[in-house]
Amino acid sequence: IREFELIAGTSTIHLNSLVSYNIWDLNGRIPGPTLRAKAGERIRVLFLNQAGHSHSLHFHGIHPAEMDGIRPIGNGKATIYEFDADPYGVHLYHCHVEPVTRHIAKGLYGMLIVDPPNSRANADEIVLIMSGYDINDDNKNEYYSFNGLPHYYMHHPIQIYQNQLIRAYVLNIIEFDPAVTFHLHANFFDVYPLGMTMTPTYKTDVLTMGVA
Repeated sequence: IREFELIAGTSTIHLNSLVSYNIWDLNGRIPGPTLRAKAGERIRVLFLNQAGHSHSLHFHGIHPAEMDGIRPIGNGKATIYEFDADPYGVHLYHCHVEPVTRHIAKGLYGMLIVDPPNSRANADEIVLIMSGYDINDDNKNEYYSFNGLPHYYMHHPIQIYQNQLIRAYVLNIIEFDPAVTFHLHANFFDVYPLGMTMTPTYKTDVLTMGVA
């Protein structure tokens, strides 16, 4: 059994030198921790809510209805989610308490990676979760980020070796925008939609993605 503990809380992050934003977080961070298991393994998640508001966790994939995260967990309460890791691929998990869009936009989300039964080729791996910040509560994003911090990679570029295999697990959780694009300059990449194939479907340098 793969066991994880996720604690919902509150904190303040600095989007830039002038703007701070109050968020809900998981284990003190946004996005929440990346959970990982192999296809067929049992996943057990202990969820403790200390965020001052009812929350829950909903995992994309296949699981029993009682593990779907629809039931709100009150502040100061805890619950256990348990299910089989299936199917393999890149999945989202997030709070499912209404209004869902607002709970996700405030930070209660993360990635679940289910590895295929037969391992993929060795590669340097990185998780890239695209998100937005609606700081005015007007259902429009004023800031955008990878992995929670706007402009972070502009000042801290990801360094790689030439001809080295890189595997990026990319997830779009930008609420209020119907679609966004993921683009690499001067490079093409193979696409494995939802991470649910062992061979690439196509090659591109621009990928249009809907939410989740």
